[in-house]
Amino acid sequence: MLSKFTIENFSSINEKQVLDLNVDPEQADLHGWAVPATEENSQHYPDIATLAVLYGANGAGKSTILSALKSLSFIAYASQTEVKADENFPNFSWFGQDKPTKMSVEFLRPNGHKVEYEISFTNEAILFEKLEINNEEIFKREEKNQIVSEQLESLPFRNLRRNASLLSFAASYGHLEDIHSLFNFALCYFDGSKPNAVQEKDIPKLKQAFKLISDLDLGISDISFQEIPGKEEKHALFAHHRLPTGEVKKLLWHSESDGTAHLLSVMFMLQNILNKGGILLADEIEEKLHPLAVFRLLELFNDPETNPHKAQLICTSHLPDIMDEVGEYNIFLTEKRHQATRLWRLDDDKHLDESQSFRAAYLQKIYGGVPRIGRPADQAN
Repeated sequence: MLSKFTIENFSSINEKQVLDLNVDPEQADLHGWAVPATEENSQHYPDIATLAVLYGANGAGKSTILSALKSLSFIAYASQTEVKADENFPNFSWFGQDKPTKMSVEFLRPNGHKVEYEISFTNEAILFEKLEINNEEIFKREEKNQIVSEQLESLPFRNLRRNASLLSFAASYGHLEDIHSLFNFALCYFDGSKPNAVQEKDIPKLKQAFKLISDLDLGISDISFQEIPGKEEKHALFAHHRLPTGEVKKLLWHSESDGTAHLLSVMFMLQNILNKGGILLADEIEEKLHPLAVFRLLELFNDPETNPHKAQLICTSHLPDIMDEVGEYNIFLTEKRHQATRLWRLDDDKHLDESQSFRAAYLQKIYGGVPRIGRPADQAN
């Protein structure tokens, strides 16, 4: 599980910002979402939130937090195989072109081991990288690829490229693969399409996804699949609508509303991560969805039966309706000052009053993280 993520000098983030998912164990049951430990997800997990919802005005930097996590995932997990030798990273820096971007992350594994990883890079090269497990240094990489590591001394470090992480390089040789896999974050996306045809391998997952949302008053009693002649392993997807007479009408999925299609699509992606554990990143989770439907999706991450592996969802939202149910340990606010993004958790807000509705206080601009309407951008600092 991800317990902490820090970012510095990335896009609109200038000074170090922290996404802290550790939850006060005395308050977790009352105010935070942290799935209780079970035999399946190990007694070693402390109270780490399974949900983080980021709020803020348009352009405040919510999506930047997700972009930073995606970038960390890509560099740590895939740079050895996905980046060409002569290729540069995107230029992530807004504020300090001469300064590197810095990120660090902490995980807690099911066996109780604490994993800490740090990386510093420019668009041209990785300058620093360090991995520790239970405070024991596994490797350290400094400028000009100077590497210190007893565990990895057999690797051909001369082949390590300036633009490939040592972690992904080691994994390509069969080392640290379990740690490497922690960085394979999943992305939740919806392109607006409503395909009539689905892969045969996805049918069981789609059926399970529909089962989880079938009581949300969609007007759909069931879904079914039919082989498409001449298209190997492709099946047409149908929605069943039961009329008052009892007759069932089957419609191709393409006929359903964008919201219904989006709901099944998101549920399909959520279910994949719930079934195996890991981290899912989702931008504007509420797109085209009713607030109660959104809350149903989020609830799945707070139930040991639907989330036995303690999967985590980190998402952005503009939907204040769910704030009171989500709670202060799982709400993060963003806003810009002098064009730089600031991030903080609601329980750290000096204006927090637990007796007051979080939704009401947020809309009344008590906390911040809302648009300052009527002020030009050059005066909104």
